[in-house]
Amino acid sequence: MNTFKELISSANILVNDKEYDKAVEQYKQALTLTDVSEQNIDIYNTLGRLFLSQNKIEEAIKSFESSLEIHNNIPEQKAKQLIVNKATILNNIGIIRLKTNLDQAIKYHKEALEIFSNITEHTPDVYTIHLANTHYSLGDAYYLKKDFY
Repeated sequence: MNTFKELISSANILVNDKEYDKAVEQYKQALTLTDVSEQNIDIYNTLGRLFLSQNKIEEAIKSFESSLEIHNNIPEQKAKQLIVNKATILNNIGIIRLKTNLDQAIKYHKEALEIFSNITEHTPDVYTIHLANTHYSLGDAYYLKKDFY
């Protein structure tokens, strides 16, 4: 049996070789070997992006939502350290939902916008681009919904 580190390394190589299905299996095995929330969050995010690149929309959403669930259940101090990651996940789900449920897309983008707005008050130079992208994504959702006001 491989170690966590070996599975992640192998999966990363498989991703570089565009062997996504094999990489997914390696990442899923790695999930069974760790209970460290940061590692699980990263793996679920990676799985979400992999599924998205394969146009496996529902699997991508499930992976991003699993990551978000972990975020929502970690201690406050750790949650503060990972807040940018959480906002990114919210945006990823929002972007996916643009194709399936505009109200949910708007909900997720608004949550991400609140996080990035708070962060940019303290570190404007670092996260302004994320704030702008979130505004754009939210505007796109309203445009698609034909809700211009």
